[in-house]
Amino acid sequence: MLQVNFLPWRIEKQQKRVKRFVLLVLCYLACAVSGLGLAAYSVNTQQHALAETLAAVTEFNLQQVKQLAEIKRYQKELARQVGYQQEILRIKTSVSSLGQVFTYFEKTLTPSIGFKRIDIVGSRLNIEGQGRGYLSVVDFYRQTESMPLVQNVQLGKITASTADADL
Repeated sequence: MLQVNFLPWRIEKQQKRVKRFVLLVLCYLACAVSGLGLAAYSVNTQQHALAETLAAVTEFNLQQVKQLAEIKRYQKELARQVGYQQEILRIKTSVSSLGQVFTYFEKTLTPSIGFKRIDIVGSRLNIEGQGRGYLSVVDFYRQTESMPLVQNVQLGKITASTADADL
C-alpha cells in the first residue's frame, strides 16, 4: 500500500484556518472598534444637541421669569392705580355729598344759628357755632339729624352765655 503523507496538506489546511480565524478576529475587532466609535460619536452628537436644547430652554425660562416679574410689577402698579381710582371716586362722592350737605345747611340756616368753624376729620364733619337759645340749637340738631346724607349726629357741648348758646 502506498503511504501518502497528508501531514503537509493538513498543516497547510490548519495554517489557512488559523489565518482565516485571525483575519475574522481582526475583522470583528475592526467592526467592534468602528461600532464603538460610531456609538461614541452618536452619543457625543446627541449630548451636544441636548446641551444646546438645554441652553435654549434655560434662556427661554429666564425670559419667562423676567416676563413674570414684569407682569407682577405691572399688577402691583395696576392695583395701586385702581386704589387711587377708588380713592378719587370716594373723594368725588364725598365732595358731591359734602356739597349737598352744605346746600342743605344753607337752606336750613336761620338768623338764630351761626357757624364759627367747620372741620373735616376723616369721614367726620365737625361744626362749631352759636345759636340764640337752646331751642334754636335743638332745632338745628333735629334738622341736621333728619338730613339723608348725615348719620350719627352728636351734639358735642352746649354752654349757656347771657345771650347765646354754643354748639
